[in-house]
Amino acid sequence: MTLSKAQKDFILKKIDSQFDCVDLDCDGYRIRLSLERIQDLKLAVAVYVNSWCKGEWLLHPELHPEGKFYPDRYKSVYSPVKKKKIIKAFGKKRAYENFPSLDEKIHYKGTHFSTGRAAINHLVKVCDSIELVTEMPA
Repeated sequence: MTLSKAQKDFILKKIDSQFDCVDLDCDGYRIRLSLERIQDLKLAVAVYVNSWCKGEWLLHPELHPEGKFYPDRYKSVYSPVKKKKIIKAFGKKRAYENFPSLDEKIHYKGTHFSTGRAAINHLVKVCDSIELVTEMPA
């Protein structure tokens, strides 16, 4: 079962406030989406699986099925500025010989989504069945 357009719109409107949250039943797990402060002036949609967010799910997602509900993040080993300086100093061929990880990226799981739509789209993509547990007004 998937979410209808009306249900998606209801979820987006509900998590537009820090005082509300939405519960979903995704593949037998209770997923809670809520808008929370992650920095001084930055809000994001936090994800809780069965009321928990454990670090082991984020560090070893291949061992824990709960890790699929969290977003994938990528970080370059070398920043674009540093990479450009290395290539300028060594030349392109020698830079890649001396720094084999010049284009390498580190993959990890994040704890939050930047928008509610991103959270919903990710859950629709990774889950076989999604049901809205929070009651919609008639």
